[in-house]
Amino acid sequence: MKLILTPDHNFVLIANDGRQLMTGIHCQVTAFSRTYTHDPIPAEGFWTARQTAESTWVYGCDNYQIETKSADKGLFLRARFTNTTSEELTRLSYFQVVRGAWHTSIDRCLYNEIDESPFRLPTTMSNPVRTVQLIPEQSVKGTDLIVARDQAEAHGLFGFVSAEMYFNELSLNQAGRLCAAQLLENRSLNPGDQLSSDWFFIGCYDDANEGLQAYGTFLGSYGKVDRLPEIPTGWCTWYYYLMNIDQDEIALNLKVLADQRRKLPVQYIQIDDGWYDHSGDWMENDQFSRKMKNIAASIKAEGYLPGIWLCPFLVSGQSRLFHEHPEYLVQNNKGEPQRIGMTGDSYALDTTHPGAAAYLRQVIARLSRDWGFRYIKLDYVISVLLPGQRHQANTSTLQALRAGFQAIRAGATADTFILACTSPLAPAVGLVDGMRISVDIGADWTALKEVCNRVLKRYYFHQNAYLNDADCLIIRKKENEDERCMRLCVRNDTEIETYMTVMAASGGLVMLSDKMPLLTDKQIDLLARLFPINTRAAIPLDILEQDCPGILEFGLYGSMRIVALINWSDKEKQMSIAIDRGHVYDFWRGTYHGVQAGQFSEWVEPHAVRLLFITPEASAVVIGTDCCLCPEIKQSCDQSRLSFNPIKPGSSYLVYAIQQPQRISGGSFERAGDHIYKITTDQSGSTCHMAF
Repeated sequence: MKLILTPDHNFVLIANDGRQLMTGIHCQVTAFSRTYTHDPIPAEGFWTARQTAESTWVYGCDNYQIETKSADKGLFLRARFTNTTSEELTRLSYFQVVRGAWHTSIDRCLYNEIDESPFRLPTTMSNPVRTVQLIPEQSVKGTDLIVARDQAEAHGLFGFVSAEMYFNELSLNQAGRLCAAQLLENRSLNPGDQLSSDWFFIGCYDDANEGLQAYGTFLGSYGKVDRLPEIPTGWCTWYYYLMNIDQDEIALNLKVLADQRRKLPVQYIQIDDGWYDHSGDWMENDQFSRKMKNIAASIKAEGYLPGIWLCPFLVSGQSRLFHEHPEYLVQNNKGEPQRIGMTGDSYALDTTHPGAAAYLRQVIARLSRDWGFRYIKLDYVISVLLPGQRHQANTSTLQALRAGFQAIRAGATADTFILACTSPLAPAVGLVDGMRISVDIGADWTALKEVCNRVLKRYYFHQNAYLNDADCLIIRKKENEDERCMRLCVRNDTEIETYMTVMAASGGLVMLSDKMPLLTDKQIDLLARLFPINTRAAIPLDILEQDCPGILEFGLYGSMRIVALINWSDKEKQMSIAIDRGHVYDFWRGTYHGVQAGQFSEWVEPHAVRLLFITPEASAVVIGTDCCLCPEIKQSCDQSRLSFNPIKPGSSYLVYAIQQPQRISGGSFERAGDHIYKITTDQSGSTCHMAF
């Protein structure tokens, strides 16, 4: 794909096969006028083109420049603007990096809905991911990216792949008119100075998921993500206790987790909100009189890694920091600390101030290096975006955010896992290890749907930009709650199975958040079925068809394909999946559906899931297990023997065999149906061999 400058000085985007994909392309900076309009700054002089490398071109006039890099199915571009006047330009509002018309009208699209909060700038975990079918004259407005299926059944992908300069805004209408702009936040520009946009990508794909997966890799590449740590598992205090937590309750849960370590091999014990005195100071309160350093040591002594929560950019008016260093805070027009909101007594750290950045590094170093916490959950990150006066003038709020993350990373040890919450998603790439990509999990089914809308549609971030966090898993019911419980749950067994399936489908962090001493043995066994955890994000095959996707392709695990069908509606629904010929086993119901081919259909109850294991035919083959949601079973078979490695010691497996087994080593077997045998492996965990 490449950009062509026509003889009449217009830009056209051309596909590799010569088709025109987009016409009327241009870039433009606007300034906010005294009459409250966004006045465009026109291009000056004639446009010229020059090739700087095999796939790189630069197009320029006197005051604008467009740099492009061709890709197999798309084009990367960024724009620059130079103040060629003799006066300072002020109140610059938008940098329209790309405006143009797609070659045909749009059928439906996926986009991050604009946040209408006072900040209104970024895509955070809270923004819904919408899927809409457009009607004539309808348009959508979002941030970061839009994926659109046009009337020709092609899929256009339009998205910013780097996020180092400014926040962005994208709009697309049914006729195919696209505008991708960055918000300049009324900055000024001196004569001779230059503005540069972030990199933007325009792609054309046969399938929406092909484009989204490519976009995820672009984010990681431009964000310079070279490696990601092991995916964390653990227990978090928040969703049971909220701020009603103390050191004794942590010790109670720690003991149960240690006793159940074989079934629940989690790594981290994370203390959430409620441990500190004042935000900004971040010292322990009276509920943690043993001191956080000693509590962290006691967690380590049990073989776990300690985790902690804080709002790194939030400062209380009651804190020592507020009274001793008000200059470290974002200021108002009077040169006073700018309050967050109309009421309350909270303020935002100015990360562009050298003293504030040094203080932030010291806080993180105390938590990570001195106290020993190796998992730090950063919350209310958006507080750093507070509009106001910063120490470094003309610094965008996005740049202030990145400066804050850089200070945090510098303060922590190299092996400390950094998780961001309520953070803009794209600007954190390369600076954090994990990211909450959904709203907080609530108590009922509706709340779960809100979480899953975001988790399933943001799968492409996982293992590319960072590790996805779908929020904590809660399986408790009324009988598992006592007077300390601050969030009562009302989900039933069916909904909990769906919840656990989506957690596995995320491929990301698994953090438990029930009061562990109150769970039954049966509930502990239920949680154990998540382990070993799945580390790959499932692909939502119906991502452009449903507000909350219900057909999830987990992929191949060994020779076994795993697919989930989820009915998000309140009525029974027939759901289908195309399969090659193979055995079909339903994990949650323990039901064997025989050998199927073509379209496999099931009536799925409201709020329920079918987690299907699909295995190719063989003379003898493992077709299912109840021990793990995503089992990667290594197996081999010849005419006389089936061999496989158990996922867990003492676990059960369903085997299809044409011949009747004669003997087995590494376990025992019993007949479970026509040509079906249930194998229970022994506690050694050694390879199981079934002879015929």
